[in-house]
Amino acid sequence: MKRSAGFVLALMLVICGSSFASTAVTSSSTPVIRTSAGTISALEVRSAAPWLKIKDLAGKESILMIDPISSSAWRGGNKSAWAELKVGEMVKVRHTEKGGSAVIKTVEII
Repeated sequence: MKRSAGFVLALMLVICGSSFASTAVTSSSTPVIRTSAGTISALEVRSAAPWLKIKDLAGKESILMIDPISSSAWRGGNKSAWAELKVGEMVKVRHTEKGGSAVIKTVEII
């Protein structure tokens, strides 16, 4: 009887451990990075929640959030301040999806 109880307990640990391990392996914490290109149609960089709106070549507009800590803007290979961006400039944007909105990683002024 003790032997079968020990076997059942060991079997339960193996089953629970393997399902936990498979859950940990299948969940991915690495976000997918997407690239968009277009013209800056509007921007707000001085608010508590800064954002950038770009219009692609097809005319579709997308709003992208700026993370003040991890987002960066680049002009000619040099880091640029967000306040230096202007409506009408051509940009290439690398962004991820976070909480249902697009969050900018980098903006390269073309």
